[in-house]
Amino acid sequence: MILVPILLVVFENKNRKKAIQNKNLELLADYPEFVAKLSLLILTGLSIYNALNRIVENYHFSLSKNGQKRCLYELLTLTCQKIRNGMYEAYAYEEFGRMTGIPSYIKFSSLLVSGLNRGNKDFNHHLSEEVTNSLLEHKAFILQQGAKASTKLTLPMMLLFAVILVIVIIPAFFSVGF
Repeated sequence: MILVPILLVVFENKNRKKAIQNKNLELLADYPEFVAKLSLLILTGLSIYNALNRIVENYHFSLSKNGQKRCLYELLTLTCQKIRNGMYEAYAYEEFGRMTGIPSYIKFSSLLVSGLNRGNKDFNHHLSEEVTNSLLEHKAFILQQGAKASTKLTLPMMLLFAVILVIVIIPAFFSVGF
């Protein structure tokens, strides 16, 4: 009787950690595309808020077509809503970085805040560097995920090899005539 509630709590914690890990993986996967979109929109002359708002509008348009929610764009929607409701932009961007809890987003949100404070003088250059860095980080992330996948496939591959050996060796022994 006492063991069942303990197992339920342990199982719930495991599910919660798995959900957080999946959310973080999704955020990391979306980061390079998001930074590249924002950089292109800002380089075309839009302000940071207008560029973010345009990205959110495109997300909601694509959401109405295929219905797949993405955590990053939901957080961006929340951030844009907070700014529309009167929250200071810099504070909303900092809060966006904190809500994700991922270092690259926190760094990016501080880059947005510095872009608001100093203007576009060095901001475009720093933003271009961040796009490059995010693509390199994404490449390393994909290689790491590929290595994990190949490690997970090692045991099934060994089992298939053993089955193939059995299929080849048993008829060979019977043909010799033991």
